[in-house]
Amino acid sequence: MNLSMAMVLFSCIILITASTQHFSRKTLQAPWTSCNRYNGFTSILTCERFCRFVFDSLYLFSHGVIEGTCYCCDKKPGDSDEYFPDDVRESYIPGFCPFNYTGYTYNEHMICLRYEESMKKYHQAADVCQHEGGDLIRLDSLTKHNIMRSFVEEERTLAEVEVWVQGIRDANLTWRYHDSTQLNYTCLRGVTGEPTDNYMRARSAGSYNCNDHNENYRSFFLCEIYIRDSWF
Repeated sequence: MNLSMAMVLFSCIILITASTQHFSRKTLQAPWTSCNRYNGFTSILTCERFCRFVFDSLYLFSHGVIEGTCYCCDKKPGDSDEYFPDDVRESYIPGFCPFNYTGYTYNEHMICLRYEESMKKYHQAADVCQHEGGDLIRLDSLTKHNIMRSFVEEERTLAEVEVWVQGIRDANLTWRYHDSTQLNYTCLRGVTGEPTDNYMRARSAGSYNCNDHNENYRSFFLCEIYIRDSWF
């Protein structure tokens, strides 16, 4: 299908699809050079609908606010790809797990997980996950905890591992997630009591139960993207 024909058909069906909801999550991920670029788009909404209409698979769609460009990324970035420099743009991950992530059904939604065996401090690890549109995994239920155990066991290459998970102890000694809500489920089984040990990690040696440590400790980490059934 050439671009002009696609634009005509797209214009005809845009009113029909206006009420359709999709899973999408905002991300700081920039489009890459093999993404398909189109001009003349006034909003992220029209860009998203066009990309979904033209391409059967989609890893990312992005709208350049100033230039009116729309990037439809239908393939994973290859070794020769380069990422476009930072610009005034809006980028979204469509309703399936992005490259390098593995999807799991969780309640009525989906979680996408990525295990990273590189040593990072807690906030460095959280920054990596947030840049990809997610965060450190939030162990807020026994179900999620069991999913994490199973996933890391399949992915790890070392005999024993430790991974940062989402959890910070505040000045009142209350453990909280990154959105400041108090933990409603805890994997904590061992707390040192040290005043600087305010960050949570899970250890394979303890059946992935959690311990605290300080912000300068370096560990592997686990990113999670939580996809809800809602429009952005």
